[in-house]
Amino acid sequence: MERQGFIDQLRALSIFLVVYGHTDEVSLFNEYLTTFRIPLFFAISGYISKDKAGIRFAFFLKKTFKRLLIPYFVFSAILFLIWFIKVWRADLNCEYCNPIKNFIGIFYSQGGPDFMAGRGPMWFLTALFCVAMIDFFISRFEFKYKLLLALVLPFVGLLLTSISHYSVPWSLDVAMVAYFFYFAGTVIKRLNFFSLIEGKVLLVSILFFCLHLFFYRFNKPVEFVYKNYGSLPLLLLNGVAGLIWVFSIFKTIPGSPIITWVGRNTLLILIFHLLAKDIVFWILDDILILNYPDAIPVFLIISALQVIILIPVIKLLNRYLPVLVGLPSQNSQNQ
Repeated sequence: MERQGFIDQLRALSIFLVVYGHTDEVSLFNEYLTTFRIPLFFAISGYISKDKAGIRFAFFLKKTFKRLLIPYFVFSAILFLIWFIKVWRADLNCEYCNPIKNFIGIFYSQGGPDFMAGRGPMWFLTALFCVAMIDFFISRFEFKYKLLLALVLPFVGLLLTSISHYSVPWSLDVAMVAYFFYFAGTVIKRLNFFSLIEGKVLLVSILFFCLHLFFYRFNKPVEFVYKNYGSLPLLLLNGVAGLIWVFSIFKTIPGSPIITWVGRNTLLILIFHLLAKDIVFWILDDILILNYPDAIPVFLIISALQVIILIPVIKLLNRYLPVLVGLPSQNSQNQ
């Protein structure tokens, strides 16, 4: 029940913030969101992760491959074909329109728009796979060593970024930084954090929101995909402050069936929202020919429209091709 009434609400928030971030690229509000939306994504994954003690690596690898990499490779190939058709009709000599590099990018899963034009958000799936593999091995240690490794790994990832002449495949260096937030999610759950702050949720939320806003002033903007972390210690502090106030607030908010549904379908929204964005702007700009301002309320509406137009696609894929979206098949469910 907790997963449905609380975590799915958070998952819906996290994916909406990602959609919004790719829609609003001009406001200070979006700049503020960069400090915690990706940490929130990884922290939620850590919070819902299960104890890996006693799990064989082969079993865990197979399960994680089905959940993350099958959707990644299938939809990366589909998005590549869609992108190729679009640029073929336009101009293959345009910037970031090298079809060979972008085909390699399906397997490279990094390199920015040079290698992942039209499917930039897909990097998150391979990075999350790397985080899950890291966690599998770290979970074998005692808690004090887990904590030490979670603190050290971001600096190792930053070092790997600085000494690499090219982007590290599968965002492994980013995964090392992001693992800190994944681990933070597991700690929030392990400490039963919400029992500790019972009766003081509003106070804790306000306190950590103020801390988050304070740290934000000294470390902006943050772009995980491009390894722009600013000050890494400030990134970690600010990310945790953001996680705590967001987790605390959402623990007290009543659940909504619509938001819960969005939270259960974040994968497909992540994969297809850039296509949805193109469709929404095509309708607004070319069909309706609307003149609208670059304002936060407008960006919020456009972001919501992207999610809405994806609903039929999500329902169809969940029903007829569940394996492709990391879900068990109907046959396996009935067994």
